[in-house]
Amino acid sequence: MSKSQLLRPWTAKDDDRLRALAAAGETSTEISKQLGRSPSAVRKRALQLSIVFSEAAIRSHAALLNITLAKVRRIGRKAKK
Repeated sequence: MSKSQLLRPWTAKDDDRLRALAAAGETSTEISKQLGRSPSAVRKRALQLSIVFSEAAIRSHAALLNITLAKVRRIGRKAKK
């Protein structure tokens, strides 16, 4: 991510798009790709605006993280052998 993306302020249009995408059930990762921002920036802005991600989006994100953690654990076990 470039420095200009890190310092780019949120506009009313960005906020509206964030609200709409979150309401549509998109995850912070999916929204970040569409807005050209990091997932953590999207989550932080959503918190500032009191935007709650749908339960399905949260489960989807958690499932992705669990899969990633499982892969990391497998790689770690293989490396120890």
